[in-house]
Amino acid sequence: MANNDDFGDLFLNDLVLAEHHVAKVKLKFVGGSPFLRGLLRRGTQAAMDPEDHGNALLETAIGHASAIGVCLQEENDNLQTHVCLSLFLFVCDKH
Repeated sequence: MANNDDFGDLFLNDLVLAEHHVAKVKLKFVGGSPFLRGLLRRGTQAAMDPEDHGNALLETAIGHASAIGVCLQEENDNLQTHVCLSLFLFVCDKH
């Protein structure tokens, strides 16, 4: 690999850390089963458990996947709210 192929100047780590922090805050407000919330919480924790012996790339990948999962769960919650409200308004309109 040539030296000019380095991706260090893209600041991808900063991007992942920022989305990781946002996901950690949003996780307090999203729904889902306790199992799902536990998985997402594990991915947004500050550091991996000592027995996992993960490396930085693995921690970054887990954090990114968890941040995406939190965003998807938030969208799912919003969609369920929208569908329930639409159905309620539809039923009320019929009466």
